[in-house]
Amino acid sequence: MNRGIVFFAVTRELIKDIPVQKVRNNSTKQIILLSINVLNIGLRPHLTKWQARFKRWYEHKLSTDQDAKLHPQDIQKEFPSYDELVSDMKDVNERLIRYRDRMNDLVHS
Repeated sequence: MNRGIVFFAVTRELIKDIPVQKVRNNSTKQIILLSINVLNIGLRPHLTKWQARFKRWYEHKLSTDQDAKLHPQDIQKEFPSYDELVSDMKDVNERLIRYRDRMNDLVHS
């Protein structure tokens, strides 16, 4: 989950660093809008729904001696909404692949 947060922060910073004179270019505007959509439509709903809930549950699981000895992947599978979380992650991944393809089209057009 932390990778999503890092991606979110890095993307926001990259958008902020685009020089104003470049923003006037139509393809740059499209890239900025697409990047904002990646954050707001592609990632934000998933992070809002799962980040705090999973993190709190996971930290609690690690606080017990027996769970601390398990591999992280085995602990994650015990999350009560694991199947729903994995399904949502797959949906996010598919959206991100579509965004990547659209970004690639913009860059190469």
